[in-house]
Amino acid sequence: MALPFRYNVLSLAARPTSTITSTLLIAIVIGTFAYLQAVTDSAFSTMAATGDPNTILVLSQAADSESVSRLGKDELNKLEMTPGVVRNGSGPIISPEVVAISSGYTKDDDNVTVNAAVRGVDYDAACAVRHGRVRILAGRPFQPGTYEVMVGASTQRLFRGHDIGDEIQLGTRGVRPFKVVGVFTTDGTSADSEIWAYSETIRDVYGRGSYSSARMLVPDEQAGRTAIDFINGPEVALSAKTEREYYTTLSTNQTVTQVLSVIMIIIMGTAAAFAVANTMYAAVAGRVREIGMLRAVGFGRVNILTSFVLEGLLLALTGGVLGCALSLLCDGMQRNMLPRTFTTVSYGLAITPKIIGTSLIVAVAIGLVGSIMPAWRAARMSVTTALREA
Repeated sequence: MALPFRYNVLSLAARPTSTITSTLLIAIVIGTFAYLQAVTDSAFSTMAATGDPNTILVLSQAADSESVSRLGKDELNKLEMTPGVVRNGSGPIISPEVVAISSGYTKDDDNVTVNAAVRGVDYDAACAVRHGRVRILAGRPFQPGTYEVMVGASTQRLFRGHDIGDEIQLGTRGVRPFKVVGVFTTDGTSADSEIWAYSETIRDVYGRGSYSSARMLVPDEQAGRTAIDFINGPEVALSAKTEREYYTTLSTNQTVTQVLSVIMIIIMGTAAAFAVANTMYAAVAGRVREIGMLRAVGFGRVNILTSFVLEGLLLALTGGVLGCALSLLCDGMQRNMLPRTFTTVSYGLAITPKIIGTSLIVAVAIGLVGSIMPAWRAARMSVTTALREA
């Protein structure tokens, strides 16, 4: 015969101070856990969305990012013979691009500047190699040969003075004002945190005699490996990899964040488990006579053990639900990360069903760990011992 669930609810209500304290501690742990999951998952999702397996990124040899890569026109010409790439009437679909850095003030803080990536492109070639992911949200594309820019949706949201009609200062050699004429999105990739302008204009104002990178489109993975082997080989002698491989490498900082988050949650979860254990031990100590009476009227050791474990799980699950509810306040919040390119990538936090489910599982684990030993002590207590101690 099992003890009724109402018994556990009333037992927790009879100790409001310890119950509320333990519940709030678990809620803080679970809310923090859900938030840290959202930070790492959303950041990885942004980088993963950026990494297209059908797009090859070409850099100079030994370069590990676009910001330090330099490609001359002779090297770009060698790419014309790359096998396996998608071609149109004029040759392979290729987008030579220049990457520079601009600084600006955020809308939240006008005292600290942060970096944004400036990408010089030929708009049609950049759209072709990204095969339909570039969409204009407002305004229009920049005109070649003019001092005009388009800003990504995240850039417009993050920076002050980056709305359509505003002027931003770009360049290192003869800084010039560029007029914002359009806002674009690439459906959540890191390009949403960039500023795009005509490649030759960017090369001029930043004093660049070369390009930073080139993107090429391939139809499938097998064709991509063929193209990469050719580019990395002696015929071209450049460094090529898929976009997915490239952006996975750039997101190593997020891996460190994820590891630190796990360590923090283990420490906080241990503290929460001790809080549950303390509450349950106090419950056992304060209900010795009650336990003896339950045993006397026919409830066995298994019933007592199950009841006390259930009580601990109820306590932890209540805190878990409250923590998940608190974490929903962060849903949609904008965060920034700084990959190895040292330019800001903005992304939105998403509290997903997976995060809610994982958080509740952690809450149940905390409750189980914290209640099993007190429940075991209560179950092992004999009738005579319980009544004598009482």
